[in-house]
Amino acid sequence: MSEGLKYTILLLLCIGSRAASSINYIEDIDSLRFALSAIEFDVTKQQPHFPAYPFFCYLLNFLNDFIKNIGICFSIIGGFSIFLICLYMSKIIESITSRNKKWLLFIIIFCHPFLWLMSNRYMPDILGLAILIATTFYLIKAIKKQDPKTIITLSFLLGIECGVRLSYLPFFIPIFY
Repeated sequence: MSEGLKYTILLLLCIGSRAASSINYIEDIDSLRFALSAIEFDVTKQQPHFPAYPFFCYLLNFLNDFIKNIGICFSIIGGFSIFLICLYMSKIIESITSRNKKWLLFIIIFCHPFLWLMSNRYMPDILGLAILIATTFYLIKAIKKQDPKTIITLSFLLGIECGVRLSYLPFFIPIFY
């Protein structure tokens, strides 16, 4: 089986499992604000609260236009985020060590109860974490290679991080240091 087919199966497993275990209730006021932003993005109505998370909300609105189920939309984003976490964590480990245990890592991340719950919540937290991990990978790659494309990708992902979960940006400072 080719590597691309394995990753495609992993992506479908992540999205399918999260969609199958999707929640259809609001847990707290922040979740309510994000759920309402799927219908109407309006910061003045606190849908969602400041800093508004524009990239995440536009992605959510785009999905909601097709699917018409807010819980499934959050679960799809969560499943895609878990896939990104698996993918970039394995790439980081491959760049640091010669051991190849990425499929064991995928199973641990895929089945981790905390990550499972976070990927079904009505919040941008898990996507913010996925982008933070991807940004870390591109920082390591930029330090090793000094490639302009990698630096541009790194900068682009930092910008996306600001639009998904601005409060996660300070976590990048120690990584950068």
